[in-house]
Amino acid sequence: MNRSGCLWGNAVSPVAVRTADHYSVRGIEKVKLTIVKWEGEQMPIDRRGEDLEDRLLDFAARVGKLVEALPDTRLGRHVAGQLVRSGTSPAPNYAEACAAESKKDFIHKLGIALKELRESRVWIKLILKSDMLPADRIEPLLDESNQLCNIIGKSVVTAKANLPKK
Repeated sequence: MNRSGCLWGNAVSPVAVRTADHYSVRGIEKVKLTIVKWEGEQMPIDRRGEDLEDRLLDFAARVGKLVEALPDTRLGRHVAGQLVRSGTSPAPNYAEACAAESKKDFIHKLGIALKELRESRVWIKLILKSDMLPADRIEPLLDESNQLCNIIGKSVVTAKANLPKK
């Protein structure tokens, strides 16, 4: 399990591992860490998995509020419909990735979450470029979408690098 709480990813490396419990589920070797030290802090593993999921849920809620504030124009309605779909799907896709049955399944489901985040980012940029809402209201959400894309993207890259070589 990594800092994001998923069993298959390993986007961030711990500074020091305090304890670890190895076990096997359906022939797949897994590790349950009890306490990990991350750059000076100690955080129980059962809390870490919720952090990224909580950020994704917060992102979805913020997207919902943004969509409600869009103008009732043809473009506003179109963007609202697209953004509400793409902006609310990364959280459940991430949750599904955390419950993946294999490393390849994890990578695939996390990739879907990344695609949806990237699509959301484009719709948010369109709102900004078309002056549908003030920039000071949109830029924090755009920044969060960039950060989430970077986090999920790095997790996908790392998970692919950790696949067994053929």
